[in-house]
Amino acid sequence: MQVEKIKTGIGKLDEILDGGIPKQHLVLITGTTGTMKSTLGFQILHQSALEGMNAAYISLEQSGMSIMTQMSLMGYDFSKIAIDSNDPAVINNFSASGKDKKKGMLSIIDIGYMRKKSSKQKKFSWLNAIKSKLTEMSKKRADVILLDSLNALYHLDKFEDMRVDLFHLFEFLKDLKLTSFIINEMPAGDERYSQYGVESYLVDGVIQLALAKRELKVKRELNIVKMRYEDHNTNIYVFQFDKKKKQFVLVEKVAVEE
Repeated sequence: MQVEKIKTGIGKLDEILDGGIPKQHLVLITGTTGTMKSTLGFQILHQSALEGMNAAYISLEQSGMSIMTQMSLMGYDFSKIAIDSNDPAVINNFSASGKDKKKGMLSIIDIGYMRKKSSKQKKFSWLNAIKSKLTEMSKKRADVILLDSLNALYHLDKFEDMRVDLFHLFEFLKDLKLTSFIINEMPAGDERYSQYGVESYLVDGVIQLALAKRELKVKRELNIVKMRYEDHNTNIYVFQFDKKKKQFVLVEKVAVEE
């Protein structure tokens, strides 16, 4: 059976995954602070939009303007895709000129902005706000979404039974039939893939990012821990952003150390 794929736009990573991430997979991008988890997620969304798909970045931490400014400074080009957001500042500063119907769409959804706009409400459920936006994006025929981050959701909303509630959230995402990526941050030195253990079990894929000390330098590393339907290797790769080429580069760790 031929499995449709979502390209990451990172040559070596797509090669490892035999063309990319299987469509409608739910993938956890996990790692410590500073490993470029969010940037990797953004890279996948940007690539999807370049290929004519509709992608959505749902943020619980950074503002929409902060995300777009950061990615713009890294060299991401927004002129070839359409930009949408619930934050007017993003539209005013980054909306592409012209209305090319062939363009893909990148939507930046700032849940914090939604919270401010609904400040008169006595109760605000971050989880319900996320589900509402996801349902809306699904109806708009979104293809790929990124939720940043799971840790922020843990702190902002109350879970009565963490494992049961996570199961229902992940099942909700799968039922929407989107390709979904979830950012998860782990403390330095913690070798687990997720905070409660159940997250990595429930998802279809796990991409782990880490910081490794090499003499006087610290390098970022990446490996594919899990990806259902894929016969991938679990090698560790040096993961870096080439500032001159303005793109991610993946190099096998053994080749670097030699």
